Amino acid sequence: VLIADGTGVTVNEFADTSESSDYRNHGLITGSVWNEDNIGTNGIGTSLANKQGTTISGTEHYAEHLKNFTCTAAPIFDTQEKIIGAINISRMVSEDYVESFFTHSFIQEAAKQISANIFLSFFKEQNIISCSPYSNVSLYESKALLAFDDDGIIQGATKDCLEIMGECELYNLVGQSLETVIQEPVEKIFSKQKHQKTKH
Repeated sequence: VLIADGTGVTVNEFADTSESSDYRNHGLITGSVWNEDNIGTNGIGTSLANKQGTTISGTEHYAEHLKNFTCTAAPIFDTQEKIIGAINISRMVSEDYVESFFTHSFIQEAAKQISANIFLSFFKEQNIISCSPYSNVSLYESKALLAFDDDGIIQGATKDCLEIMGECELYNLVGQSLETVIQEPVEKIFSKQKHQKTKH
């Protein structure tokens, strides 16, 4: 597992398999640079460029030394929907499509959860609600989050929340009245969500 910053530079690594040394010998280490300008098509660099989860396998890699690997990465977003990093899992090339599907889904969810945790921390003094269509999803499980102040004015929203609400850009929501957007009285929202105002 590699964690990279927004420029594609690896800032942390986690490896606990018997092939770990082989991965490191191929450059999958802290300090390695993965932006497409430097190394061409690859998991981290391409996911940062495309702003979405990406799997690059075998000969899809531009760099020769990566052609034995499958790399799956997804971008991490800050509260302004700016990409600040990416998380990546690399493994040896395999035709196990179940494993590939699981890895892609896992990385997508991991990146979304990291982004959601950043959102929760940044807006901890605001009111935060989940926009998930599933009523049994808790605030700390949801990736679709919306923050608003005590006057009911929207302060921020995660990428998943924007997608659920049919908005492409964050600036279309920020500054608007929550009551107008959700079409529910602010007092009713406060009464249901007041306990979700974080203070840690």
